Amino acid sequence: MKRTILLLAAAFFAAGAYAQEWKLAPVWTDIMTSVYISYGYPDEESGSQGEDFFTMWGYKTYTDEGYNPFEVEYFRGSPSQTGNFLKGVRDFAERNMSGMALAVIEGVRVKTFNQPITGIYTGVYNGRDLCMYKAKKWAQIYDSFVEFCKKNNISFE
Repeated sequence: MKRTILLLAAAFFAAGAYAQEWKLAPVWTDIMTSVYISYGYPDEESGSQGEDFFTMWGYKTYTDEGYNPFEVEYFRGSPSQTGNFLKGVRDFAERNMSGMALAVIEGVRVKTFNQPITGIYTGVYNGRDLCMYKAKKWAQIYDSFVEFCKKNNISFE
């Protein structure tokens, strides 16, 4: 019994010693659709190490079973990958204003949709969930990303 307790205690403390702690900084937020772009970096105070990253994520509140909120990640990558991704989506949205175009940008499927009443949307599809905005909003997202990177001296090109 003592041996089991000692093994469990050692495993518990060892897991804490090797845990990575990351801090997230908001880059862009859309409260209406619960979509966010965040900048993740290692927590220096805890001694964590690793590569900085950006992630485009959000919350979905629907499933086939009804209301069941869950977190969705649309894209995650290094600063240069994220810059290429957002710039690619922005350019794709501006080029394909007729609707029904499809591309893969940084490994993520991107498609334009022609909604009869509201117009042309460009969507990012992670294989399960879709995040759609108009071309003007994608340009704003990219501009927010560039501004955040310049303000924090993050190289993304």
